[in-house]
Amino acid sequence: MRLKENIKKLLLITTAVLAVLTVSAQKKVVKKKIKPVKIYVVPPPPIVKKVDEPAPPSIAIFESKAVGNPAPPMISVSPQEAKYEREKICTDCDTLVLEAGKPHIVIYDVKWMSDRESRTYRKQPTEVDLRTDYYGMRGLIKREWDELQSNFPSSDINYHHVYRNTYIKVPNVGKQDLSLLDRQERHEGFLFWNGKPEAKILQGSKMAQLTEQIAKARGVAKTSSYYASFKQDSLTVEKLMQTTQADENIQPNMNAFLQDQILREYILPFQFMDLKNVSSITLQPNGKEQFTFKFNTLGQLVEYIDGREEHLIIAYQNNLPFTISEKGTVKKYFYYQGNTVSVKDPYQLKSYKLIGKVFFDSIRYATEKKDYEELQIKSRGVYQIAKQNGQTCLEYSSSDDRLASTMCYSNNQYTLPLTITETFGGDQQTRTFSTNENGALQMENVNQYKSSKRVYTLENGIIKAFYSTQKRGESDYAAPNAVQVSYTFFK
Repeated sequence: MRLKENIKKLLLITTAVLAVLTVSAQKKVVKKKIKPVKIYVVPPPPIVKKVDEPAPPSIAIFESKAVGNPAPPMISVSPQEAKYEREKICTDCDTLVLEAGKPHIVIYDVKWMSDRESRTYRKQPTEVDLRTDYYGMRGLIKREWDELQSNFPSSDINYHHVYRNTYIKVPNVGKQDLSLLDRQERHEGFLFWNGKPEAKILQGSKMAQLTEQIAKARGVAKTSSYYASFKQDSLTVEKLMQTTQADENIQPNMNAFLQDQILREYILPFQFMDLKNVSSITLQPNGKEQFTFKFNTLGQLVEYIDGREEHLIIAYQNNLPFTISEKGTVKKYFYYQGNTVSVKDPYQLKSYKLIGKVFFDSIRYATEKKDYEELQIKSRGVYQIAKQNGQTCLEYSSSDDRLASTMCYSNNQYTLPLTITETFGGDQQTRTFSTNENGALQMENVNQYKSSKRVYTLENGIIKAFYSTQKRGESDYAAPNAVQVSYTFFK
């Protein structure tokens, strides 16, 4: 009886199992394919700087909505971005092996090789590319390269100019290799090794006075040839920033000079105006914008307001402009020595010489901290004032011929008619001050691209009407626009 019951139970269990298997067989099983994730592992080379940059727009963050303990955010990176990051360390670029024995000087100047917008990399430059401005050795690096070779002959030292992404192997005990393989970085600096296996390298990015740095490492005394001129230039800047006594002709011509310093052009012809008792002059070129010039009782310019944000205040000392300030901050300082006016701003110092009634550029010095650190403050260009065919000309020459220019005045007294001819890069521009058929003062600026004309109706040195017009190329001048002019006077 019990055996019969056991057999009966066994049959029921078997039947149930078969039923389940039958139902399962009728359902179609769909398996999700799991796409394998590739993990790119790029072993970092020795001495590679990190680049801190914000995540590009192609990266999206998806937050888990799980309840309780949510998973950390998942970052999805576009294939292009992944490829860009994966290939930033160049794996097929150059390797420079320094041989023991003879000392080595390596000057490396590897430009930006990544295009951050397209997330791609440029091809390695060739020797032909060194002829271009972008890849060629120039500026501070070129100066130090030439200076080194004049102080340490190539017969005694191996010189290397590295301008491509390169891995530099140094076979000294410390194995102080240098990697310049990160194509997302700008590599600029030097490396010196005396060639002895037990010696450490000297490596850095401060290029100024590199001769002195390497000389010290070699145990010798050397001085860069440019140091003496830098020292003299520094003393000259200090001297120009001291006021002695101004020439008597400086003060009467300062209004025009100040306008040029503020606006870089002459909107109002101060050279031909009588500003006695004038308190302010306001111009409205389009009925909305306002340009206001304010004067003191001596007719000296003391304020300029452009009607938007700019409000400049000119402070005087000994009857001459001393500073130009904006919102309580001094923007420019003025210094006087004879017929020379020097203007100092946070970036440079410029000197001008007054000849007749015209201020001509004289010399410029770059005065930022980095300029002093590089021991190079004097402008590489040279200004010369010369007489040519009865004209007074300012000639600017530079080691780069493309920057050469001339500016010639038909007379330096602002006697009408006056023609000012400028040449730059093969182009020419002519400004003419004259009296038109109606007896009005006319200023016309002509060049092959865009020309302009201003007409001022003056009465006893006061502008009664002001018109301006422009044209492009050889076309006719457009209809003139009237500029409203309003005055206030001292009582």
